Formats: sequence, C-alpha cells, structure tokens
Amino acid sequence: MAKFKNAIRKHYIAPFDSEHPDTPPTEDKYMWIAKGIKESAPENDAEDDDVAYFDGDGTKEKVITSKSRGRSFEGHRDYADKAQNFVVDKEDAVADDLIVWYKEVTPDGKSYKEGLARLSEIEVGDGEASELETIKFQVNWSRTPEKHEITPATTGRAASGASSETGTPGIGG
Repeated sequence: MAKFKNAIRKHYIAPFDSEHPDTPPTEDKYMWIAKGIKESAPENDAEDDDVAYFDGDGTKEKVITSKSRGRSFEGHRDYADKAQNFVVDKEDAVADDLIVWYKEVTPDGKSYKEGLARLSEIEVGDGEASELETIKFQVNWSRTPEKHEITPATTGRAASGASSETGTPGIGG
C-alpha cells in the first residue's frame, strides 16, 4: 500500500468570476497554496438527525442531513507569494467577495476535487514579537465539489510542475 506525506496533496485557489459563475478557471488562474504553509487540516461540519424506523428494531440511527467540508491552512506569511497575497487581499471582504474556486489534488495524482468555495477565518500577524509573522485561513466548499479523474493527457499537460505563483491543478506531485 502506497503512503504519502501530507505535502504531496496539492491545494489550489483561484478568483471567482461572477460573469461566468459556473465556469471553472483555467489552470493559469490557479495559485498553489504551499509557500510558507506548514499545516493544513480538514474542516468538516455535519448536521444530523437521530431517527428510528418501524422497519428496524427501534434503534435510532444517525442520518446526515447537511454537510460542509473544507480545509484550514496555517503557516508563515510570505509577502512574495501570490496565493497568500490573494487571500490577505480578502481579509476585510464579506459575503460574495469571499467566493473563490478551490481545487484539491489527491496525493496519488489520480484525481482532484474542484468547486466554488468561500474564504473565512483570515488572520495575519499573530504571535509574539520574536516569532515570524503568521497567516491562517479556511477554504470551505459552498457546494459538493466535482470529482475529476486525472487522465494521462491531463498529467502530461501538468507534468512541468507547479510554482508557488501559479499551479498546475492536474498534478499529483
């Protein structure tokens, strides 16, 4: 069984275009969330209802009625990083100004999930005077993201690698 370090999972963010709300951005619009980021964690929230049915034995079962998924990021602020600057520029934004595109590529490079999301919890510059400046934020999908398989053509297109400035969302490493 293959095992991967967390750093192999790739995360990308791109601006939302309200004139084309259902059109995913092109690869050159995506920015790799990586430089200075030292920690990432799933941010999942589910609402449920406990119900028992007559076709069972009366034991309640948990039915998930709603789910929100996303990811938090935390690291050191890098003023030269395009993805971090994009997030920080939205620090005071509200409502629809926080909508972005988010893409997450699996560590094995075989698939990715992509969809509209919202930025939240943006914090910059926390800590003691002697520490490096930090950045923290969350990206939460606004609806269920679409899952895409990465084909050899996609992999070939993205094989050149990604920088911290722009990403090539079809890559797995």
